[in-house]
Amino acid sequence: MQWKTLCVWRHPCTEGIVTPAIKHADRRRYSQIIERYLSDCYARRTAARVPELAQLLETPAPYLSRVIPQLFGKTLRALLREKQLEEAKRLLRTRLL
Repeated sequence: MQWKTLCVWRHPCTEGIVTPAIKHADRRRYSQIIERYLSDCYARRTAARVPELAQLLETPAPYLSRVIPQLFGKTLRALLREKQLEEAKRLLRTRLL
């Protein structure tokens, strides 16, 4: 997997240069990264972890911990849990128990 190509190391948020267009593009890119990572976790039946995602992206976890709240207004851990709960709700609605 080419996770590194999905992440930009020099993020504009860390340098104080954030335009609405940059923020939107970065939010979209990180949303895609998170969705892909969670899909992989579901397929492997493993827990989603911030350090693992950072390692896949070859990006320090503190960097992601600083950037993600600037883009989403919540921590990466909270964002992962929120997405996992959305998926659990979707599965409960669409599958027979």
